[in-house]
Order: sequence, then C-alpha cells, then structure tokens
Amino acid sequence: MENENSSKQANKDKSFFQVLFSEAFDLDYGLWQTMTMLFKHPQKVVNAYFNKEQTNYFGPFKYAVFTTAISTFIFFIVIDFEAWLSGTIKAQNLEDGTLNEELTVKFLDNVGMILETLSNQYVTITTLLVMVPSFALFSYLFFRRKIDKFSSHFILNTYFIGQLNFIHFVMCLPLLFLNLRDDRLIWYLSSFDMAVLIYFTYAYLRLFRVSKIGGVLKSVISPLLAYVLFVIFLSMIAAVAALIMTFES
Repeated sequence: MENENSSKQANKDKSFFQVLFSEAFDLDYGLWQTMTMLFKHPQKVVNAYFNKEQTNYFGPFKYAVFTTAISTFIFFIVIDFEAWLSGTIKAQNLEDGTLNEELTVKFLDNVGMILETLSNQYVTITTLLVMVPSFALFSYLFFRRKIDKFSSHFILNTYFIGQLNFIHFVMCLPLLFLNLRDDRLIWYLSSFDMAVLIYFTYAYLRLFRVSKIGGVLKSVISPLLAYVLFVIFLSMIAAVAALIMTFES
C-alpha cells in the first residue's frame, strides 16, 4: 500500500514538473523523447512525422530552433568567437606574409564580425535558409529513389541538423572547465566537423536503409559535400559583405 502511494505521488510530481516546464518554456517531455530517439532510431522520428502519427515528438522546425538556440548560447559563453576567428585568420596571413596593409586588417575584422553576427543574431535564419537546404539538396540528389520529394528531404534534414546542434551543445560543455587556447582549441573545434559527418552518415544509413557499399558511400559523401557547400556559401556571404563594409568605411 505504501509503495502504491509512493508511486502515485511520484507520477503526480512528474506531471507537475512536466506542466511547469511546458508552461515556462513552451516545451514538454516530448523534447527528451525526440532527443533520445534521434540518437537511437532517427528513422522512427522522421517517419512518424511523415505519416502524421500522434506521437510526443517535437516537430522538425520547433526542434531545430530550440537546439540551435541552446547550442549557440553555450558556444558564445565558452568561446570569444570574434577574437578567436580574427586572431586565427591574422596569424595565418602573417605566416604567409600577406598581412601588410591596413585595408586587409579591416577586411579580416569585418569578416569575423559578420560571421559572428550570422552565427549569433541570425543563427536560426542561417540554419534554416543556408544549412538545411545544402543538406537537403545533396540527400535529394543521392537518395531521391528512396524519397522523391525535395520538401521531405528538407524536413528530415531539419530534424538531423537539430540533433547535430544538440550534439554541439554537449560538446561545448567541457569547454566550461577546460582552458583550451590556440592550437588545442582549433583541434577541439575541428571535432565538431567530424560530428557532422559521423551523425549524418549514421542517420542516413538508418533512415534510407542502405546496406550495399554504394549506399554506404552515398551516406558518407552526401553530408560531406553538403557541409562543404554550406561553408563555402557562408564564407562567400561573409566575404562579399566584408568587402562592401571595408570600402565604404
């Protein structure tokens, strides 16, 4: 009897905190379920959305916006992005002997400022309008026989990028306690790029159910090309905007 009362009280407390969490943050326990299932069975989350099943999973855009916000928040707490990026670029140019004009210094500063702005104030727009389309394009090109609509590829990659942002959030947590500088920090941040390739390869293998060597290679090459395209496109935006700012000032 006592155990039964304790169980009822525990369920009551659980419901209370779920309601409190939901009202405070417009979230519910579906957040945790979405996070865990996108690790264990990413195909189930995506297929549940496509089949319009009544589940507790977050929608793709709500999930991506939430995880983008928390990963960006922790990233800019642990890293002085503008100083790190500007210092890294300038150090490389000094080694190459190309940093010899004040105009170049201004340009590099503007690049760092723009990338920080895109990664901070406009991170949701950057994610949904640049990163997701890049991944959707290549998954559509490589796996359109599995899923033939580009819009479906946009949705599934929104889920996966949302999960990737959560992974980046977790990877940033050790930086709260580790004092990494210069080369060590660069090496650690490069592991973020590896996380992109590893998670997307895993998710594509589970979702598209490929087992032959050709399908496995597609699952590796598709996110790799998509990430390269994303970086190139973002760099072009930053470079063009920095040039305009440099010559106007």
